Order: sequence, then structure tokens, then C-alpha cells
Amino acid sequence: MPEESVPIPKLIFVWMCPENVDVTFLKRQPLIMLCDFLFSQAVSQLETLLNKELRLERRLKGLAQDVATLQKKSQDNQRQAQQATGKAERATNIALQLKNEVDEVKQNYQKLQDELEKQPKDVLLRLKNLREEAQNLLDKANSSKRKLEELEKRFGDNEREMTSKTEELQKLEATALGLLQSIQEHAIAYATC
Repeated sequence: MPEESVPIPKLIFVWMCPENVDVTFLKRQPLIMLCDFLFSQAVSQLETLLNKELRLERRLKGLAQDVATLQKKSQDNQRQAQQATGKAERATNIALQLKNEVDEVKQNYQKLQDELEKQPKDVLLRLKNLREEAQNLLDKANSSKRKLEELEKRFGDNEREMTSKTEELQKLEATALGLLQSIQEHAIAYATC
């Protein structure tokens, strides 16, 4: 109980009493003391409620900051997921282009091989060299295709992980908002007591 709350009723008591106290006043003194005690208790309870309200306001501000942080993280994750989706689409397009190029090289290789069988021997030698070059090009294209497929797989794994983390953040955000609403309701309830 604060020191200031006790003297207030006594000051009121002294101000209200005449200088010559009569017997009726002395009979009422226990009632006045009871009123003084009840007033002190009410002041103490009010201070307790005010302290609780201050703690709740601080906690509410902290939760509001946490919610803002979670919302920012969620937005960042969504932006990263969109960027990852764009990269995946570009990688898929590149893979399709490479596949088309590989198919075209295979067709050209087959045509060269067919013509090779129809040509004389010195032309065959040149065609053999051309075939080796074509095979080298085909090997490089296949190697590039495999690398792109590996990149695409890694990208898919990263995208799934990003989606999982985004969902987790959204769940945390919903929980924090629920807690924030509950604290606001308690704060309103304490404020109206």
C-alpha cells in the first residue's frame, strides 16, 4: 500500500471534524476507521490493476512487434518463392531448348551417317572427322542437359523447402495474432473492472 493513500482519509477526517469532538463522533470512529481501511484497500487494488494493465500493454506492444516481424518474414519468403518460381521457369525453358538442340543434333548426325555410307573414301574420311565433331557436340549437349536437370532438381528441392517454411511462418503469424487478440481482450476486461 503506498504511503500517500493513508493520509488522504485522515486529512478528510480532520477537515470534517469540528474542534470540539462530541460523544456521537467517538461512537462513529470505528465506522470511520473501517471506511479508511476500505478506501486504502481500494487504492491498493487500483494500483495493482494499473500495474497489471501496464504489464499487459508492454506485452501487447512486444507481441505487435513480433507479428510485424513475422509478417515481414512471410512477405520476404513469398517474394523469394516468386523469384524461385521465375528461376525454375527459366531453367525449364533452357532445358527444353537444350533438349530440342540435342534432338536436332541427333537428327543431323543420323543424316550425316546416312550420307557417309553413300560417299567415296576420302569424303568418308572427312565425314568421319565431321562425325567425331558431331559426337563431341552431342556429348557436350548431353552433359549440359544433365547439369541442367541436376540444377532443376536442386531448385525444386529448394522451392519445396521454401514453401514449407512459408507455411510454417504463416502458422506462427496466425498463432501470434490469436495471442494478440486474447491479450487485447484481457486488457479491455481489466480496464473496465
